[in-house]
Amino acid sequence: MLDRLQYRWLCALGALLIVLVAVNIGLSEATRKLQALVSARAQFLQQTVAIRDFYQDLARALADLAIKNHDDQIKGVLESEGFHLNDAPATPPAGRAP
Repeated sequence: MLDRLQYRWLCALGALLIVLVAVNIGLSEATRKLQALVSARAQFLQQTVAIRDFYQDLARALADLAIKNHDDQIKGVLESEGFHLNDAPATPPAGRAP
């Protein structure tokens, strides 16, 4: 049979193992949540890259229309988004062959 000291050591070891199992469960849950967050951010970045080209083409078309039609409202919207428009003519100057 076990004497008193062995019994106490085994009880302490059992309690320590229970605490370690609880810590392991908590860490695995935290890891799962972080993995879900990283996955959501990766998906957002992939969607952003796909939309970027469309956004640039749309901004370019709006800029061309704003300059062509002298539309100050569209120019204001584009400039608020960080685009700077030049009022330079889109066609080559007269007298030069394209």
